[in-house]
Amino acid sequence: MRRTVAFLVVVMAALLIPGTPAWASLQWHIEPTALPADPTGSALGAVSCVSADFCMAVGKKQETQVAGLAEEYTAGSWALSPLPNVAGDTHLSDVSCTSATACTTVGYAVAGGATTPLAMRWDGTAWSRQTLPVIAGGELYGVSCVAGFTWCLGVGRSAAGAVALLWNGTTWAPTTVPGTAAGDQLTGVSCTQRGACTAVGRTAASQPLIERWSGGGTWTAQPAAHSNDGLSRVSCASATFCVAAGYFVSSYLGADIETWNGTTWVTSVVGQYFRLDGVSCASATNCMAVGSTQNSPITPVAYRWDGSSWTATAAPVPSGSTLTVFTGVSCPAATVCRAAGYWRPNQDPNDSRPLAERWS
Repeated sequence: MRRTVAFLVVVMAALLIPGTPAWASLQWHIEPTALPADPTGSALGAVSCVSADFCMAVGKKQETQVAGLAEEYTAGSWALSPLPNVAGDTHLSDVSCTSATACTTVGYAVAGGATTPLAMRWDGTAWSRQTLPVIAGGELYGVSCVAGFTWCLGVGRSAAGAVALLWNGTTWAPTTVPGTAAGDQLTGVSCTQRGACTAVGRTAASQPLIERWSGGGTWTAQPAAHSNDGLSRVSCASATFCVAAGYFVSSYLGADIETWNGTTWVTSVVGQYFRLDGVSCASATNCMAVGSTQNSPITPVAYRWDGSSWTATAAPVPSGSTLTVFTGVSCPAATVCRAAGYWRPNQDPNDSRPLAERWS
């Protein structure tokens, strides 16, 4: 209660101070999500917004088997977006939209003990599955697209190490990520233009992994600023500004944010006993990083970057929730973001419901 009151006092004060930035009075609001026929075990893991009026979120639902879940925000509400049937358990990890008629989601399917990478395309009307190269043990965790359907980069892991697939508008093809080994994985990627991408993840030794894709079609490893951690997602506003969010392990679990200034990565640890799983930058002075606390009760966390410092923003939890988590965020403008995640309506660890919140 004391934290909520303090937050409201800060908001009211911001409204009264001349010159206060517009975002100072913004708050998080829970939005009703669409529920599958059997909502038990459903969750959202990532979201991509092209404007305040269109977003696509993906995740999973638990029916007779684990199946992919997609929800579209348009016309002021969330609605289910039917997906093609896929054999085996389906996990959708990330989504990238360049317009309301151009989205790509990636993930993987598990059938017969084998994993297969997945990619699907949204054309404004329906989802269609795309053909991917055969990759032993392949799983895709992140995707970033530019210029509609003509260029995307998907990242993840294979039995041999970190993997990256390039979509050229016609086919997906593997690219070689040098210097990685079995157990290494890339979990997030952000592209500012064709041939200008940054991917992050972690190594098998639980060290941060940062790779830069250049216009020449090659990957270059970049040293992280912090060790003993994993980076979950990355968002680049330009070639000289990126933010990677994740966690580090010391005597406690802490949130780690690393920023690329065009030359080096620098770190700013924003808190203890929580982790960050999503980040989105509308510009070099407007970013939002989201995640969850790690101590009971588990609740969502969201930190905003204003160009000089990170500030916590209070996020509400659904009534009756025993656990609430933010897993992804997308900010199409400086004054609007949407976060995706899930919440638990009871003490059953296998039960959850999809969560969407708007910061505006």
